[in-house]
Amino acid sequence: MPARRRRSSIRDAASRFEMWDRKVKADTYALQLESVKPLVRGKVAQYQVAHENLISTVRNIVGAFGYEAAIMQEYMWFAQKLWSFKNHYTNEALQKQADSLFIWHVMRGNNEACLRAVAQALGIKISICPSLLPCSSALSF
Repeated sequence: MPARRRRSSIRDAASRFEMWDRKVKADTYALQLESVKPLVRGKVAQYQVAHENLISTVRNIVGAFGYEAAIMQEYMWFAQKLWSFKNHYTNEALQKQADSLFIWHVMRGNNEACLRAVAQALGIKISICPSLLPCSSALSF
């Protein structure tokens, strides 16, 4: 027979806040930051370089399509997610993730050709054609 579970305390928002307040102390985080910061500096520097490269790539592509800068953020989200996929997946898994992200952005109303250009700039070829999908009627806005 399994052991009885002990009674759990009922937590509400105020008790959770109090617990958080006790745990989170500036001096504790300062000690952690001092020990972790030297280990992370290189990764943060690499990310900043990659992020700046993504920004300039997306800006050039979106500019070539004649869109205003306000819509660039949509394509930047697409590029960042693709970059993340490229760093985590390979081959078929990467293709499926990229294609599904592409469909999601097309359904949001983003320009298909512009999305393909961003993906191609990152070395990813989108293999799916949204107009051939069964839900293609949902794509016409």
